[in-house]
Amino acid sequence: MNYPELIYSEKPLPAVMNRQILTDLRLDSAFTPAVCETMLQKPEKATIALRREMFSRLISDPEAPAKIKKLYSLLDEASGLYSSFTAADCEPAVCFIFVYLFIAVKRFSDYAMTFSDYGRLFSGFSQTFRRFSEDKRFPKSEEAALQLSEKLSAELEISFTVTGENATVSKTVEDGIADTLKKCATLLETESKEKDYSPVRTYAPIVNAVRTLSPELFSEAKKFTDEYRMMISGEIFKYLEQIGFIDGVLDFTVNAAKNGIPFSFPEISDNKVIYIKNLYDITLLQKDCRDIIPNDADFDEGEHFFYLTGANGGGKTTYLRAVGGAVLMFLAGMPVFCESGKIYIFSAVYTHFPMDERFEGTGRYLNEKNRIDKIMNSQDGNSLILLNETFSTTGEDKAAVQTKKLATELANSGNFGLYITHQHNAEEILPFLGVIVDESDSNRRTFKIEKKRLPPKSFAEDILEKYGLTKPALEQKFSDFL
Repeated sequence: MNYPELIYSEKPLPAVMNRQILTDLRLDSAFTPAVCETMLQKPEKATIALRREMFSRLISDPEAPAKIKKLYSLLDEASGLYSSFTAADCEPAVCFIFVYLFIAVKRFSDYAMTFSDYGRLFSGFSQTFRRFSEDKRFPKSEEAALQLSEKLSAELEISFTVTGENATVSKTVEDGIADTLKKCATLLETESKEKDYSPVRTYAPIVNAVRTLSPELFSEAKKFTDEYRMMISGEIFKYLEQIGFIDGVLDFTVNAAKNGIPFSFPEISDNKVIYIKNLYDITLLQKDCRDIIPNDADFDEGEHFFYLTGANGGGKTTYLRAVGGAVLMFLAGMPVFCESGKIYIFSAVYTHFPMDERFEGTGRYLNEKNRIDKIMNSQDGNSLILLNETFSTTGEDKAAVQTKKLATELANSGNFGLYITHQHNAEEILPFLGVIVDESDSNRRTFKIEKKRLPPKSFAEDILEKYGLTKPALEQKFSDFL
């Protein structure tokens, strides 16, 4: 059976970005592994558009998150049975497990075909399983599977109930095997313990005994397996990761909304531009921060790469992470946590953040230089490049030379990006963004990003000026007491 992709327009996309960018942007601590892996894949316009349609419809349905979780759970249960089925080391085990596997796959199929209202991706997905569930062989095969499972559970007191890859003996039959063992343990004043067992190690002796005691039941199960086993393919379990991606995105979006963080689907731009209004660094939610300050992002081909300057603690890295995270989420077809926007489909995102580990054989400067060279050799002129204090650990003179050289390359590369630097004497090769105190906010120490080159002074002076605590202001205020 041909199973269409659920989160791709045609076929799965290759990973083209380094996992380190997720760590640098702190996205690997915010999102599930399934979401992170998908964010690293090659951006594709058709896939982005289809995912945006899917997520907009899912998010508009309050019941969708629970439905997605149930869909995943049904397939996960079937996956556990499939693992036991493929690991079984004797024919009776193969046949008996297949009965339960068949029922689990049918339950998943029946539920999967109810998702047709969630966009074109889910429409093709649900139609496939509708055809599967409505196959003319199913009424007879499903009835036979259910009858067999009842016989296995009730008559032979054995049940292949799987969690992960573990199976357990049924405890539901009074005076059955498990109940009898418990009574014996009580009479012998010995503690009895229930324990899951591995199908690979213990199915063979158990099921071979079942085969000997009830050869007609084994014969019936074997006939069923031989007739229908070709209807079940391991390919169906590719949906676990894809549904996991959807589930992770929905969970995070719902949680962000509960904390007052808005989301939108920025317009796909045919022109190279990043314009985002009221953009949030949602990774701050991981720090239990509930008062996240939004900022705007405004890049175009005229001003596509910026120096970002300001003192420590002013929000430079937060802003860089917000921009990088927003672009990655956009490229993955996910909701973006902002008020609105317009973004070009870049080919990749690159990051260069300081590393704290020791470097054997090379110094920190050479390590930074090698990493930058690797980025510049990989970029194609249509990437987003985010540099955080690159060359800040070397001497001031060498840092100035290397910063000028790198800034010149970036200015002429066509790539978009940000270059955080403490070098106030950086030459005017790139335009400047500066972090300033927001004068309109009288109650909080709020920093805003503006297209502005800051003078070589610390944020302490900005804060003192905002609150009237400079020496001239204090002298005037307390002149009567002096």
